[in-house]
Amino acid sequence: MTAAAAPSPTLALRFTELDHDPDLVDLVTRARDAGHSAILMERPGSQTFSAAGLGRVVDLVSDGTGARIEDPEGTMLDVLQGRDPISAAASLWERWSRLLQAPGGSNDHGPAGRVLALGGIAFHPDRTPGEPWVGFPSLLFRVPRLAVVRSRGRTWTVAIALLPGPGDPDQVEGTLDAAQALLDLRGGAHRGPGPRALTLEPVVPDRDWLEAVRTARLRISGGELTKVVLARQLVVHADGAINAGSVLHALRAAYPSCRTFLIPGSDGTALVGATPEVLVTRSGAVAVSEPMAGSTARGDTAAADARLAAALLASTKDRHEHALVVDDIVATLRGVGAEVAFPAEPLVVSLANIQHLETPVRATFAEGAPSALQLCAALHPTPAVGGHPREAALRLIAELEGI
Repeated sequence: MTAAAAPSPTLALRFTELDHDPDLVDLVTRARDAGHSAILMERPGSQTFSAAGLGRVVDLVSDGTGARIEDPEGTMLDVLQGRDPISAAASLWERWSRLLQAPGGSNDHGPAGRVLALGGIAFHPDRTPGEPWVGFPSLLFRVPRLAVVRSRGRTWTVAIALLPGPGDPDQVEGTLDAAQALLDLRGGAHRGPGPRALTLEPVVPDRDWLEAVRTARLRISGGELTKVVLARQLVVHADGAINAGSVLHALRAAYPSCRTFLIPGSDGTALVGATPEVLVTRSGAVAVSEPMAGSTARGDTAAADARLAAALLASTKDRHEHALVVDDIVATLRGVGAEVAFPAEPLVVSLANIQHLETPVRATFAEGAPSALQLCAALHPTPAVGGHPREAALRLIAELEGI
């Protein structure tokens, strides 16, 4: 007796260019209010690339070892074990992206002609997250049922149907219609009153935190390492529900030059934030990293801003800190086969509340450019968020942070 082979999945995509540019924060807020999964990566501006994802087709996930592909019910569709999570995820995505692409490899729809996976990676991708992160895997990239993509002044929707076997045309069209309908969700019905008062509580007391900083400085002075970045966890207690969409709106308004993001947790929580920094992007044979390290305040006037920026550029300490990050990224990219170019002097980037040193690093690959995830696996964590040397910094972080 011969076992029958499992039917191949049926993939269908529908690309639609919109005649308007929906507010992506409003879109994900409405979806969450209506009980749907939503994920967001947005940089304001009509010419920039932003994407919101509603619902889910498959998740690329890891809980600290290897990676797997899951459907919305949590059924494992594919798995790759025995490798670090980011590298395993990169290999799995390469395998699945051949399936999740426009029929015939067409890219007539610009950047929207590709299926996107949106998500993120924990600082320690090789660990299973504990409190308060139990709703998040250590790595999550989600292929949404409906992606809304904004790029170069145009906005597209990408509706996806992935059926377990051969689907009849009516079933496929019905699934695509249901995905497209997510664009017109109306939310707000389940939202409770917002908070009127907030209190801030440090998880680590001030005395213990200052002692950790003193210890780090002593270890640096002793030659164990040259830099370490310690994080401090603070908890905000509110007297009402904190709505993720409201936080996103506030972040976008306060930091208009940053990228705002929302990643959903399986327990109804959400990770939201805003960041000015780009670890790596890749398009074709070219990858770009935009490391920032070394910072100063903003001035009250343009003249004060300029004086602070000049002092930052002249700071031996900040230039040394910045060079540690740039040198590490340059060496890593050269180590994976790239020809690397970067300016000799850093730029000063002024944000709403701070100024940073930044050096754009451009890597060009002669052939076989690694994927963005493969580059991420090589680069993360850079000295900008971990320290230098990497392993010594990670050991000290584990010893001192208590997170």
